[in-house]
Amino acid sequence: MRLLKPTIFFCCARIILVVLFFGCAIMAFGQEPTLVVPPIQPGTRDYSGLLSQTIRLQTVYGAGLFTNGTMGIYEIRFQRSPGTIPFANAEITIRISMSTTSFGPDALSTAFKSNTGPDEQVVFDGTIKLNSSAILGADSTTNPFDIAIPLTTPFYYDPARGNLLVEYSQTGGSIPAGVLAVNGAGDKGSRLFNSQIGSAGGSGDSLAEVVQFKIAPDDGNDLSFFPKGGGFTNSIQVHLFSKLGEGEIRYTLDGSIPNETSTLYTNSFKLTQTTTVKAGFFVNGFAASDVFSATFIKANPILFTPGSGYFTNSLQVILTNTLGSGIVRYTVDGTAPTSASPIYTGPIQLTDSRTISARLFLNNFGISEIYSTNYMRLYAFGSDGISTTWRQQYFGNGYQTNPLADANADPDFDGSSNAQEFNAGTNPLDAKSGYRIGIKFSPVLSWGSALNSRYNILKKTNLSTGQFTLIGTVTATNEVSSFVDISAGTDASQAFYSIELIP
Repeated sequence: MRLLKPTIFFCCARIILVVLFFGCAIMAFGQEPTLVVPPIQPGTRDYSGLLSQTIRLQTVYGAGLFTNGTMGIYEIRFQRSPGTIPFANAEITIRISMSTTSFGPDALSTAFKSNTGPDEQVVFDGTIKLNSSAILGADSTTNPFDIAIPLTTPFYYDPARGNLLVEYSQTGGSIPAGVLAVNGAGDKGSRLFNSQIGSAGGSGDSLAEVVQFKIAPDDGNDLSFFPKGGGFTNSIQVHLFSKLGEGEIRYTLDGSIPNETSTLYTNSFKLTQTTTVKAGFFVNGFAASDVFSATFIKANPILFTPGSGYFTNSLQVILTNTLGSGIVRYTVDGTAPTSASPIYTGPIQLTDSRTISARLFLNNFGISEIYSTNYMRLYAFGSDGISTTWRQQYFGNGYQTNPLADANADPDFDGSSNAQEFNAGTNPLDAKSGYRIGIKFSPVLSWGSALNSRYNILKKTNLSTGQFTLIGTVTATNEVSSFVDISAGTDASQAFYSIELIP
């Protein structure tokens, strides 16, 4: 019996370089060591229906593949089989366990239970959404190990005690692609499977799923962190493990020393900010180990220079890709960058207040969180004669970053500038304010006014010569005041008026 193999879909994508493993190897995945088993030999690639169908499956990996000694395994990653389509948010329900078994590759019993070792540990049991990228490998047939299942409980594996057995019971959901398997002959791997979850036994073959384990080599401590600290970008899952047997792990995230009342460790936990984790092992409420600690530092993969803040006139903002892979796309209007947003190629010139948002993309897929920084322009208002109190009244405490607060601005579009409105004591945000003249037999002057304020009405018949003459005084009784120039009939055919607020 073979695992079900659906139709294979082919897709085209930009080719990037990946490493082919021609033997057991440790490679860097960010700052966390990983191990790929079994090795991928040319011509051995095959298809496994794991994760794409209901199935009970056991895969055994020979102890000889693990040359690194004792280790903690805290994440499993798979690679799409050649030619299959990428996908996003494919939900599956699965139970995964690990154990150390005396049964070797190509020598598994046909009974599932017989193969399971006495140290069996359930490492994941639940529903998870899986994703893969559209990236293809160097030969267009290998893909990255990007189908990731973080384990809720790590497994402590010592190759000296036997082979590693991984058992999967998938009861729901599927991904629209298979995962890569290879011929595991030669003491590298084999498997037992049945599409009936409740089955006691199944059929076997010499294939083995190619998996990438995130691992933490044994540090010899009574209590271990997986991973052991260091940098991360978006978030990181932290696992704790003790070899001391019966007891409990308690930990803190605020830098304090853990005691018998500190948080009880039951499952791995996620960190999203720089944090120092301290943990200890307790038996019956008493400390049974030293206190161990690890610091996890959140690093922003996109560096903004300068950081958020204020500027005058203009500012150049530089974006730096600290990961060294992918491209930076950005926006300056606060919206989320997409694969169609501008590519960052040089400093961004700002002349007004802006929010710059940036994200890393690889082959049009976002590979980082969205990072945003605010830049606020400060306007020089100190020497234009308008009081700070007046600006705060109408434009708020942040008026220095508001171009509408400029002396020459007319935010209510009534034809009067802020300077004119300030001198008149009127509201710069009310279009009903300002000066209006109605022409009948005598000119009628109307203007927005401040209640109980007093205004002088001045007049001259030649704008370029002579002085303005006081022709009346008005005390405002509402928001609009008026004055009728009854002397207009005895004057020349033209007249110029000035309305002044009396301090």
